[in-house]
Amino acid sequence: MKARIIGVILLLLAANTYAQFADPFSFTTELKGDTLSVAFTVPEKNYIYEDKVGVTIAEKDLTPLSRPGTVEKKDPVSGETITVYDKNFSLQYKLQSPAPKTITVYYAGCDDQQCYIPQSKEVDLNAQGTDKTEQTVAQISDDETEFNVAGSAVGYMPSDKFIEFLDQVDAGKGSSEINLNSILDKYGPLALVLLVILFGLSLNLTPCVLPMIPVNIAIIGAGAQAGSRARGFGLGAVYGLGIAAAYGGLGLLFVLGGKQFGTLNSSPSFNISIGLIFLLMSLAMFGVFNIDFTKFQGKIGSGGKKGSFLTAFFLGSIAALLAGACVAPVILSTLVFALDVYSKGNPMGLVMPFLLGVGMALPWPFAGAGLSFLPKAGGWMEKVKYGFGAIIIAAAAYYIIVGVKLVVDTGPKDSKIEWLSSIEEGKALAIEEDKPLFLDFWANWCKNCTQMDKTTFKDDKVIKRLDGYVKVKFDASDQKKPGVKDVLKKYVKVGLPTYVILKHEK
Repeated sequence: MKARIIGVILLLLAANTYAQFADPFSFTTELKGDTLSVAFTVPEKNYIYEDKVGVTIAEKDLTPLSRPGTVEKKDPVSGETITVYDKNFSLQYKLQSPAPKTITVYYAGCDDQQCYIPQSKEVDLNAQGTDKTEQTVAQISDDETEFNVAGSAVGYMPSDKFIEFLDQVDAGKGSSEINLNSILDKYGPLALVLLVILFGLSLNLTPCVLPMIPVNIAIIGAGAQAGSRARGFGLGAVYGLGIAAAYGGLGLLFVLGGKQFGTLNSSPSFNISIGLIFLLMSLAMFGVFNIDFTKFQGKIGSGGKKGSFLTAFFLGSIAALLAGACVAPVILSTLVFALDVYSKGNPMGLVMPFLLGVGMALPWPFAGAGLSFLPKAGGWMEKVKYGFGAIIIAAAAYYIIVGVKLVVDTGPKDSKIEWLSSIEEGKALAIEEDKPLFLDFWANWCKNCTQMDKTTFKDDKVIKRLDGYVKVKFDASDQKKPGVKDVLKKYVKVGLPTYVILKHEK
């Protein structure tokens, strides 16, 4: 039963995070007399650019009667001030008589993590309130039998990660859909799931947790007091579910609440700050100082009804939130890492804290049933604690190194990359020179695209590494141009910038 509940939770989380990659905005239209109203829905923490939304008739822009509700926002990457709509808004237009049968509504927006593909939708005014996505006929020739997608990646990449991506594709390790750590790149999300669960399970072996398991089992009325192994198993399972639910909820609040830091993964200070946080957490694991929330526990739960499933769930949640000195640094490190993973476009970041809780919860049903399988407490538990400290130090070193390299990468340099602008021209040259084809999908409204041009694509190591490719920079700024939407639909799955490597079939 517990497995089914966990499975349902994971499916709901996965469905929710997948939906975020689609267009989050929507609109309705209403025509009264000669006045057209277009009402846009803007989800929280998203925004639509004031100068990239409007209505066209026969490819001519209409002028709105007013632009209410705009706000000024500082771009986290460029530092420039932009004017946006960050809440629901409505635009009104005066139409000439007779009213047209169809109009085209266009808009482009972002959240603080990524920019969404601009939309252009045709609306039939004879069926008000509905819209249909503009269908265009592909105006590019693209023989699928000639080129295969050897790899792809999304989002800002510092020089070392970009070169690593190219190396992986050259080694035949396939696509890197999201710029993440080597675990995800090499082994996929299942490996990360198992690894996080294993870390959670290992936390039960630390000196702050293992000796307390029999005590907590007695407090919730499980074990010998349960009356039967089945009831004890159930109480232990519900206690464990409370742990997983608490970490899952805390993770969602932290990751989604910290989502505004997403674009800062291209910032040296952001990466160095994360590294310093990890360094502090590792020092706590080695006992330099303690992070122990159990001192706030007091008498919470002491008045609860022993043997109650509700009490067991409540105490499990409290125990998770009031983490001990051995567990708190790992929990905090997991939250920071999950935020970074999610900020780079991977929905796995949302479920990582929950999975850590699932790992911690695994022994509790069996302990509640009175099964003696846990090892005896001893000095070896300190070694487990120090092992976690070493892992956190490694993570600290990684982020600090990335931050330092970004400082070096941001120096003023002149780009020496020779870009083509046509995919078809690039394919022809790739066949002629027998080279793979590198496609960079960008737009002038994409802040991370601009950051790539200012940093990574000016790095001498990157320029040299790309010498073995035919390079095409595909401009997706204006999707009204013939064929642009079709190309993006084929190659761009999430947002911009997107990098695709094509190899010619000989």
